[in-house]
Amino acid sequence: MEATTREPDVLPTDPGSAPATTSHRSGLWPRIRSVTAERFALACVLVSFAVASVAAYRSGWVPLGDEALFELLVRDVPSRLPLVGVYSRFGWSHPGPLQIWLLAVPYTALRTSTSLLVGTLVGHLAAVLAAWG
Repeated sequence: MEATTREPDVLPTDPGSAPATTSHRSGLWPRIRSVTAERFALACVLVSFAVASVAAYRSGWVPLGDEALFELLVRDVPSRLPLVGVYSRFGWSHPGPLQIWLLAVPYTALRTSTSLLVGTLVGHLAAVLAAWG
């Protein structure tokens, strides 16, 4: 017996045109909808970041507990660089002081507790844009 191969069902098209499809789902419209949905989602994230930052700034946020310890370490950065992370109430320090060093930049510029929130907001915004791009 001879094995026969069956040709796939393809609609005839002109050689210079795009291949014809049997479904509207594989065309340009889903890609446009996808890009529009991504931009809408990014806009929603950016608006929520803006609203949260304005609300925190207006409320006069004051760090308490672990956040206050974190601010104390950030205050020390220009004169004394910490070599471990923030101390935890469970008796250990978080690994790595990179977050403290990075948040010292807005804290040194603004000299207010709210600058920790601004720095965190900028870091999260950079992460969202890096993930989206």
